[in-house]
Formats: sequence, structure tokens, C-alpha cells
Amino acid sequence: MVPVPFASDLPPDSRLVPKKLTEAERRAVERAPLGSRDNPVRCFTPAGELGYLRRLRCASGAPPSYERVGYDGIGPYGTALDAFRVACAGRCTGWVVFFDMAHEGYVEKRPVPGFSIVPPRSS
Repeated sequence: MVPVPFASDLPPDSRLVPKKLTEAERRAVERAPLGSRDNPVRCFTPAGELGYLRRLRCASGAPPSYERVGYDGIGPYGTALDAFRVACAGRCTGWVVFFDMAHEGYVEKRPVPGFSIVPPRSS
């Protein structure tokens, strides 16, 4: 079973409305690897995090295992970051993928480095 993050895990001062980045800030975010602290995977709510993780695929085509690490500070959008440890079978180490789940309506279609991704289901 995959632990699901809860709003109570977030610090009381975190905001659920991401700030609008300046052009320079946006370029800096996009230069960082997707899924890093500096360019977290944007999604909406814990369901968005889990939806993204379930769409990731390892090089073998199999889905990775994942486990929530927890709240990990404030990201470039001024909102809380959530971290998951993600691993592929047969690998000793995994990756930590950072999420910013304050982006209502946004569904990331790109994979984090080292993975491929299944397209999201259309609603």
C-alpha cells in the first residue's frame, strides 16, 4: 500500500495558491530537471501526485514502486513540496521526486528523467 499525503502534514503557513513566476524565474525552473526541488512535478492534490506516479514507467516498461517521504519545504512557486522515493525493480537505489500539488487543473505530461510516462486518461 502506498502512503497518501494528508493536508495535516503541511505546515500551517503553506499556501495552496502558487505564485505567478516572473519570466526569469520561469526560465530558471525549466532549466532544472523535472521532479527536482527546483522544478517539481506540478499537479493538484494528493490524487494528482498518485495519478502521476501511477503513469510513470521504468526502462523495462514496468511501473516503479514509490513511497511518500513527506513534506519537504517550500518550492519555487511559494507552495509546499511533497517528496516521494521512486524505484525500479532490480535497482539498489531510487530517485526522490518532488511534487507541488497546488496547481489546480494542471496535469504533467512529461516524465521525470530516467522514466517514460503513460499519457493521462482524457476525462
